[in-house]
Amino acid sequence: NGHLHTFEFNEVRAGLATEQFKKNKMDGVITVQHRDVCGKNGEGGFGEELNGKVDAVFLDLPEPWLAISHAFSVLKANKRLCSYSPCLEQVHKTCQELRKFGFRSISTVEMRERAYSLVEAELEGPKWGGAQKEAGGEGEGSPADSKKRKRSEGE
Repeated sequence: NGHLHTFEFNEVRAGLATEQFKKNKMDGVITVQHRDVCGKNGEGGFGEELNGKVDAVFLDLPEPWLAISHAFSVLKANKRLCSYSPCLEQVHKTCQELRKFGFRSISTVEMRERAYSLVEAELEGPKWGGAQKEAGGEGEGSPADSKKRKRSEGE
């Protein structure tokens, strides 16, 4: 029964996200808003209608510490905030702001890049039950119609 609210400061990307969620029939459970949650160019935040009603906040922002006060306003008591920050300076500033607003159990986890290699494999195409070809007698989706596809494997 949950609902995802996502906020995008770039109007074009917000529009594209809205279209994608609608295309994938997810627009009933996901709301996209064009909004600057940090408030760098005006009023920030997630909207007063969400104050005290949110179970979790995930921040993927260049300056996430600017959104901490707004996240504090929307989060229910004892709920979680996660911030993706690739730079140590971002982590430091965000943790300082989290402490200022009384967040507890603050921890930092380093995510490491993992290399992938591509392996070519011959895969048989699906059997669609298509009409038989006149010349070769093999229909669409037969082994003769197989295509090479690439598959990625983690190392």
